[in-house]
Amino acid sequence: MLENEGATAAQQKRKATLTRLGVFLIIVSCIFYAAILLVPLSSFSTGTKVVITGGLVIAGEATFWIGGIILGKEAVTRYRKNLNPMTWFKSGGQKKDQ
Repeated sequence: MLENEGATAAQQKRKATLTRLGVFLIIVSCIFYAAILLVPLSSFSTGTKVVITGGLVIAGEATFWIGGIILGKEAVTRYRKNLNPMTWFKSGGQKKDQ
């Protein structure tokens, strides 16, 4: 059965919009973190670079967690599982040795 079977069209549209917003915020957080790599190449003073880097880290964390709250626990868990380097090279058919 469909998950949104009893929901009205307006509720489904609102949920889709919130999902897009959550994904957008997580993508923006990745952009903030990527921008940190460009800060040392700028012509600002060292103190200004530290402030800019701190601001980008705070903005990246805030947008990631707000997007994660909007998307829900399942989406964040799936995202974190895909980013775990321990699972990148394991095949799906093998079980852990006990």
